[in-house]
Amino acid sequence: MKPRRSPWILGALLASGMAALGWSLFASFVDIPVRNWRVAVPANGSLSTLGDIGGAVPFVPVTPCRIVDTRNATGAYGGPKLAANTVRDFNLISGPCTGIPASATSFSLNFTVTQTDGAGHLVVYPTGGAVPTVSTINFTAGQTIANAAIVPATAGSISVMSAVSATHLLIDINGYFSPQLNAGRQLTLTGSVDSQALISATNTSPWAGSLAIKGTLTSAPIAGAAVKGVAPNGDTTYGVLGEIVGTVGYPHGSWGVVGAGKSGGVYGTAPTAGATAGVSGVVGEVYDVVHNSFFHAGVTGLSTGVNSSNGTGVIGRVGTATLGYPPGWGVVGAGGDGFGGVHGVVDVASTSGRAVYGAIFKTSTVSYQEGGILGYKNGGTSYGVFSEGNFGGTGAKYFVEPHPSDPEKVIRYVALEGPEAGTYFRGTGRTVGGQALIDVPESFRFVTDEEGITVQLTPVGELATIAVMSQDLKQIVVRSSKDVAFHFQVNGVRKAFRDHQPVAEGSEFRPGSAKARLPQYLPEASRQRLVDNGTYNADGTVNRRTADRLGWTREWEEKAKAALAPAH
Repeated sequence: MKPRRSPWILGALLASGMAALGWSLFASFVDIPVRNWRVAVPANGSLSTLGDIGGAVPFVPVTPCRIVDTRNATGAYGGPKLAANTVRDFNLISGPCTGIPASATSFSLNFTVTQTDGAGHLVVYPTGGAVPTVSTINFTAGQTIANAAIVPATAGSISVMSAVSATHLLIDINGYFSPQLNAGRQLTLTGSVDSQALISATNTSPWAGSLAIKGTLTSAPIAGAAVKGVAPNGDTTYGVLGEIVGTVGYPHGSWGVVGAGKSGGVYGTAPTAGATAGVSGVVGEVYDVVHNSFFHAGVTGLSTGVNSSNGTGVIGRVGTATLGYPPGWGVVGAGGDGFGGVHGVVDVASTSGRAVYGAIFKTSTVSYQEGGILGYKNGGTSYGVFSEGNFGGTGAKYFVEPHPSDPEKVIRYVALEGPEAGTYFRGTGRTVGGQALIDVPESFRFVTDEEGITVQLTPVGELATIAVMSQDLKQIVVRSSKDVAFHFQVNGVRKAFRDHQPVAEGSEFRPGSAKARLPQYLPEASRQRLVDNGTYNADGTVNRRTADRLGWTREWEEKAKAALAPAH
């Protein structure tokens, strides 16, 4: 049966090229103190090994310590003397040198032979592995000699054989290789590499879920980050740069994180249960910007190139148990000093596009319901704001025009409001022979319900009696006591909203939790109405009596329990 080889082996260095200590003392017995030595690497960067070569891991230095001395009393790390052509196993992790983690895969060791019975050599290898064809130390009779080597291990255990002749053995350690660093210690790399990455990771696996670099936090500390990238403020500098081969370039400027890809360039996930406030999937920040801030962004997401319609630049997702930022927001942007928190752009040369899109999604039919768009282009039609479905608001609907003479004033007109979804058209006509016909425009006919049409007529220029004789969605017949010019306005109701009731059940102003406050975005009269109807108290806090009576308190408690429940 083939011996089991170590799944990860960094290797041991050849004695000919790796002798960090090389003293030869010809004596039957000498005092051999524990000394430090250099962990050497050949100039060409390669390692000669006594086993398989695996992936690189950090080297963790320790205070030089003696693990084995066979001159001591008989024991796992003491005597007896190594007999000729026999193998002894030493578990370095469980030895007298403490603080070596179980994750250690290779060890920086110094081997010393002394009181040798004759000529021979020492062979070292991971326990259970194949016996190497190279030696760690060659010795002669009565010689004391040492050599340093990096030795891979199997679960912390190495095997040592003294070939040909017996000898006493000393093993000292000054460090180990492990993917796990000691507490409070970090892996720090500093270098100067032109036009390339200081650290480069490439994963050639075609399997889904394969990653080149992964950062993981085992807890949820406030302001913690699994991966953090910091770059100086300048053009085309990146804190973290994620690139999928085949995508196009990036906009000009300084970017905290850039991601480009069909499925999303940057994907961030924060814990959905028991999370600490302040933990985010992806955080982008721009600060101390002294130049034109238009070209600076904390996070930018691009979906470009072939089939880019299937891609997403940035995804903000809220699960079933999230804790508030306010509660349950997929993407939150906070702006100031004239700049917005979230910036979406549709290129004017594009045939169509949505700069920022928010919608209600129905999972059962895999379809979008109501949606809102900021920056919408479809062919030759463009809108700053477009609503797919109902549009609601608590304030007035303004359109704003510049003042013709005062640069510090504007003209604000307010949209007409009423209890129905009204339609209208108007114009001017004249009766001839005491009669006139008003043709209903096709566009009005398409959207207006035939019931409830009203017509206002106003004679112009002289007194006359004028009346509507008949009306429908095709034509309106007008009769007058004499021929006269007249103005008319025809009003109706949209077909889709003919049964609209202005007073109805609604939860738009229901507090989201017991800690909610009276909304300050409302006009003063509306705020007072929420106090008068018992939703809030006069001091702005939730009216708990109303909340208990209407069952809001129970709903809040159930949502809080669901938010803290473990995710499945």
